[in-house]
Parts: sequence; structure tokens; C-alpha cells
Amino acid sequence: MTHVKNLSSDQKKCHLRNLTALAMKDGKLAQSERDLLEVIAREWGFSQKEMDAVAAHPNTIEFKIPGDPDARFHMLYDFIEMMIIDGELKNVERELCEAMTERLGFPQTAIRTIINGILEGNRNLSDPDDIRAGLRRKILGH
Repeated sequence: MTHVKNLSSDQKKCHLRNLTALAMKDGKLAQSERDLLEVIAREWGFSQKEMDAVAAHPNTIEFKIPGDPDARFHMLYDFIEMMIIDGELKNVERELCEAMTERLGFPQTAIRTIINGILEGNRNLSDPDDIRAGLRRKILGH
């Protein structure tokens, strides 16, 4: 579930487009990836028709980076969560994630920090919100 707040409708569509592009980067959309996209789309009030339109016409949506560092962190977290949710880490997904990390203004080390934090939290059966909050503090320093 995403925690990206205070985004305009255009920024939400852009984020959904980017997550969809990452999920499909390896040539297939795993059920776990589809489920995560649907949860995010529903949470933001997008209909299935709107979600399908984002996936079908990704180039019609302009990339918009929010000014708020907290929103950028949550976008990166969602991106990394999408990358690892199917249990496979493909090079094409990693490369796209690295480019997104740079565009959002984070160091490349943030990727490994977030992946390790998610995996460790899952092993310890930690609450997903606690995992995210701890990593947010670690990456943003507050």
C-alpha cells in the first residue's frame, strides 16, 4: 500500500504509470505486481478503466516529481517494493529503478538500504507501516 500523500491527480497518474512500467519491464506482469498496482489505484480512487488507460497509454502522462522529500521517498519505496514483490530482481528492473532513484534525488545506496530493510522486516514479521517509517527516517534523516 502506498503512503504517497499530497500528490496532484497528474502526479498520481505519473506514479502509477512508472510503477506499471517497472512491473512490465521484464516482459510479464506477475499476479503479485498486478495486485499491488490494483491496491494503489483503488486507494487513490482510480477506476479499473483509468488504470487500464494508464497502462495502455503511458507516454501520454508527463513525469512530475513532487517537491516534498517525503512524497519522493514514498514514491521510491513503492518503486522498490514493486521491483521485488514478485521475488525476482531482473537487471532491466534494477536499471530502471536506478534511473528513478536518481531522478527523485536520492543516492543509489538508498536502493540497497530499502531492499534490505524490507526483506529484514518481512523476515521478522514486522508491520509494513513500521518498516516503511523506519526506512523513511533512515533515508531522510527525520
